[in-house]
Amino acid sequence: MKQAVKPSSNGRTPLLHPLPIVLLKDDVVLIEYLMSHHPQWPEIDTLKKKIQTASILDGINFPNGVARIQSTILLRDRVAKQNISYRLNLPESGATAIHNDNVFRPMGAALWGMQSGDELIWPTPKGNRYYFILSVVNPVESI
Repeated sequence: MKQAVKPSSNGRTPLLHPLPIVLLKDDVVLIEYLMSHHPQWPEIDTLKKKIQTASILDGINFPNGVARIQSTILLRDRVAKQNISYRLNLPESGATAIHNDNVFRPMGAALWGMQSGDELIWPTPKGNRYYFILSVVNPVESI
């Protein structure tokens, strides 16, 4: 289990993300383009930090089972003992609202680059939620 563990100054457990982060180069190009054209969208700072610290790989060298744009991620809520499926999408063209299953939402930004077997601690107003990544299914690439 790979985790970055540092308690925050306010005593709440921070969002944990495995290290090192691996991102697909094509995804980074798309995200950077969208960030430059939509600076008001949420989670821009989180995504910029993730890009700065990540190993960015091209499609040939990108490992299977790492969350990328259009991946379907199966999470297990360890407390509620429920499985949650999350599709990591981009906003639709001309969208005025950003829906939940999106890389520009807090959960989407956190899941981008995570792998099967990783754990995520998600702080909420009612306390931390604990998730385990059961699987990551990447989109099939056309040849």
